[in-house]
Amino acid sequence: MNNFIEISVIIPSYNHASYLEQRIQTVLNQTYPISELIILDDASPDHSQQIISRYSSDPRISHIIFNENNSGSTFNQWQKGLELAKSPWVWIAESDDYADLTFLEKMAGLIHHYPNVGIAFCRSQIVDENNEVVYYSYNHKKFSFGPSEIKDTLSSGYCLPNVSACLLKRNYALSAVVGLGKYKASGDLIFYTRILHYANIAYEDSTLNYFRDHAGNVSRPAKVNGLWVTEGVDVIGNINFSLVDFPVYTFLRISYHWLRRVDKITFKNKIKVFKKLLSASWNFGHAKLLGIFRSSDYEFNS
Repeated sequence: MNNFIEISVIIPSYNHASYLEQRIQTVLNQTYPISELIILDDASPDHSQQIISRYSSDPRISHIIFNENNSGSTFNQWQKGLELAKSPWVWIAESDDYADLTFLEKMAGLIHHYPNVGIAFCRSQIVDENNEVVYYSYNHKKFSFGPSEIKDTLSSGYCLPNVSACLLKRNYALSAVVGLGKYKASGDLIFYTRILHYANIAYEDSTLNYFRDHAGNVSRPAKVNGLWVTEGVDVIGNINFSLVDFPVYTFLRISYHWLRRVDKITFKNKIKVFKKLLSASWNFGHAKLLGIFRSSDYEFNS
């Protein structure tokens, strides 16, 4: 096969027995061949492990790992899967989502078409427990340079629909996932931000991913507990302002955006957000000063 790319698929499973068979089937039946499937169950209390065990004889499955104790965060499972994966490209296929069977075929085509892509993703539909469409995700430009995506989108807390919609370059993803185990909600936002310092992003405007919104979804308690703000603001602290050029006005606008969102969280969490913004402001100012000194030194030596 010309221009064939090797893809490892990771299914991090937790307590999604009702959706798990559909998830696994829409991975194994892709029109584009996978190099391996890694299934990691995080000590599910339901019958997920029995469902997973039915597939143990499939030669495409390289690892099935059942944790004895819950790891505490899906991002710990992402890291384990990325460490086990052997292919240069990975698909983290969350266990409660499912995909169109041409997902990988179209993502592979996207990667060949655009340069230095670290993330290729598609349009998603949000569906309920019964696969009924709740709403559609937002549209996106066909291609963006990574630093521009950070500045224009991710820094304000606007994230890709979910990781199941993405094909990821493993070497970038493996570096980006380190330390995300402390996050309950916004680790994916920081994950994408770290990757896009060094790579670009491409988008397929076809609905190929189906993101499940249900009672057990982590999104609901995260919103109630204010984690989208208290964790999400960390995205600014993960931006290397020496690599991502922010005009002063843009940085102030984004900081104000986060400050406006603290109205909906507790006083204790407000203080946390203020401290994080102060730290980010210091880093931003330091990067700007270094840039001025380097520019002055260059002009002097010229």
